Amino acid sequence: MGEKMKKARNIWIFLSLCTAFILLGLRPLQAASLSVENIKVLKISPQDQRAIIKISDGDMVIIKPGDDIAENIKVIDISEGRMVVEEMTQRGAEKVIIKINDGEQKIMRIKKFEDKKPFLYVPQQSSKSNVTSEPHSLH
Repeated sequence: MGEKMKKARNIWIFLSLCTAFILLGLRPLQAASLSVENIKVLKISPQDQRAIIKISDGDMVIIKPGDDIAENIKVIDISEGRMVVEEMTQRGAEKVIIKINDGEQKIMRIKKFEDKKPFLYVPQQSSKSNVTSEPHSLH
């Protein structure tokens, strides 16, 4: 089979898959709030940086980096065996890695911790303080 025939066949397969996805009910992303735990990654295409996901209401969606899966979840990266999203929670933004290994999905959250101030805080004195270096008597 010649190169032109292979290219034409690949284009035909791609268009057939797109048509099948449309007929199966794939639709644009929705804006409702969603949790990462309600997302099931069905297929990842690392070379195209695309993935097919199934959301909690049963709809299948094709996504790519930069897409908003929901109003609180944005796709950051899609690569071999994993998808990285950023989810806005009550505690702020969290990076979430969804790994796929032998059809099993594993979710790992990366949370930012705020720098906590020490329990006892003593402010440093400025150079214009009224403190002298001479000893004072205690009368």
